[in-house]
Amino acid sequence: MSPILHYILKQPDNQIQGLICPGHVASIKGADYFKFIAEDYNVPAAVCGFEAIDILRGIYYLVNQISNNEKRSFNNLYKRCVKPLGNSTANQLIEEVFQVSHGEWRGIGKVENSVLTINKKYEKLNVEKNFTVKIENQINTNKCACSDILLGKKSPRECDLFNKKCNPLNPLGPCMVSTEGACAIAYRYREEI
Repeated sequence: MSPILHYILKQPDNQIQGLICPGHVASIKGADYFKFIAEDYNVPAAVCGFEAIDILRGIYYLVNQISNNEKRSFNNLYKRCVKPLGNSTANQLIEEVFQVSHGEWRGIGKVENSVLTINKKYEKLNVEKNFTVKIENQINTNKCACSDILLGKKSPRECDLFNKKCNPLNPLGPCMVSTEGACAIAYRYREEI
């Protein structure tokens, strides 16, 4: 997570004013894993749970810092599931089975040291090594603004294709393909037109 977050937060002209960090990642890596967001980038951040009240609490925490011009800080708002240092057993298993590699991120491109791949010790379990799997790199030729949306430079509504050519029945980019994607969410909860 941290390499892709560093990549996103270092983008010129990014408009990210606050981040809700994923509780499922923090339950493994630990809440402290995300402190760098506020410390290095002066962007308020919080780990939240998945219930509506958890998300609202996280939004309130972030907005309160921004609107009151408070010092940007990080907070673990999901203490019932997330410890400061995470789950040591899970982290040991991840280190045993995987290695850090360069990876392609849909809509963003290649980011160094940002993905985990199965290491040599466990390569007999690696699907890419044991089956004929061809993964093609897709080049965005449809003018989808997903890259800018993922990098916090545009909102879904600023994409020329949003709600016109691109919708959940005809997704043109990863932001609309995934039900958790920014465009799919913006489409689902859009104001009536």
